[in-house]
Amino acid sequence: MSTDKTKTYIALIALLIYVFAFVLYCYAGEFRMVQGLIESVTDDTIEVNGTHYNISNVPIKNFAEKRVSKDQLKIGRIITIYFLNNYINAVIIYDEDNMGG
Repeated sequence: MSTDKTKTYIALIALLIYVFAFVLYCYAGEFRMVQGLIESVTDDTIEVNGTHYNISNVPIKNFAEKRVSKDQLKIGRIITIYFLNNYINAVIIYDEDNMGG
């Protein structure tokens, strides 16, 4: 192989690695979660770890990922709030047998 072709292949591989790393970096920040005890509950808002979250139109599920009603949101219950692109995607409520984690 000539040195020109070798340089071209190396540059192409470096470019592909750069693009792949950039795409991974972009997607890494889209998903996050918050877990804690429910500190207060109103109609469409819950407080967890001192922060209020609006949960209107958010699916609320149990540990088995079956939908449950909002009346399951009670002070002292452990929940996990899942975010996608900084919007709440789902709320998981844990019972005493499945204490999160």
